[in-house]
Amino acid sequence: MLLWVEAALGVILAETLVTYAVAAAMTRDAQRPKGAAGRRLFWLLREWMWETLFVAIAVFVWPFDTLLRKNRHDAERPLIVIVHGLFCSPAHWLLFARRLRGVGITNVIRPKYMGAGGLEEWSAALADGLRGHRGGIIFIGHSFGGLAAAHAAAQLPRGAVKKIITLGAPFDGTVMSYFGIAPAGRRLIPGTDYLRLTREVVAALETPFTCFWSRFDQLVVPGESARLEKAENIEMEGMGHTGYLFSRELADRVIAVVANIADGPR
Repeated sequence: MLLWVEAALGVILAETLVTYAVAAAMTRDAQRPKGAAGRRLFWLLREWMWETLFVAIAVFVWPFDTLLRKNRHDAERPLIVIVHGLFCSPAHWLLFARRLRGVGITNVIRPKYMGAGGLEEWSAALADGLRGHRGGIIFIGHSFGGLAAAHAAAQLPRGAVKKIITLGAPFDGTVMSYFGIAPAGRRLIPGTDYLRLTREVVAALETPFTCFWSRFDQLVVPGESARLEKAENIEMEGMGHTGYLFSRELADRVIAVVANIADGPR
């Protein structure tokens, strides 16, 4: 048994190292994350730890969360909607949701919105599940989920969405999508019509954005792709793409953003 655990940790470490190596090779001329070698090593090992936790949740927690998750909420109160990314699941946001509830933000749901189709169908399904909510909506979208949240907000009544918070969302695409297999991932290659449409949707929205981004993000490359001109952009130093799910620092900063919204959710 111990041998299997060691093998799994080794595979995850190898994947982490290869991903960062490829990202660095694809952006040789880009500005590198600041920090001494020791700090960068710490960031790398921390991302390995988070990716190991990601895999463990996918194997051991996701099946039970799928069966037990209810997504009940109060339609009269402000609602936090956590939108997961590609190859992720609502189960990966259990810890984040728990941290929100720990400070009294209890009207929180983690919907599963992906099925057949692509961004258009997925964002429509997300919006359909929120129609009729009267208390105001705050989206928190990770990675591809940030794009889905923006498209869903565009399909809801004007003023229904009070805030969109994105975590490493590739609004300008990512060069890592050149290695993608899934069609949805390939659409995130920079310059596609898919991304141009998303930028048009974002530009037309009156909803305020807060975008968290990182130069150390190994999947959204370059990291600046997760920024928006119209948004409050907050850089997370040393944050890998998986770290957004589990970082206490990130959760605390998101909570601070939510708390600054008038009549914030409780």
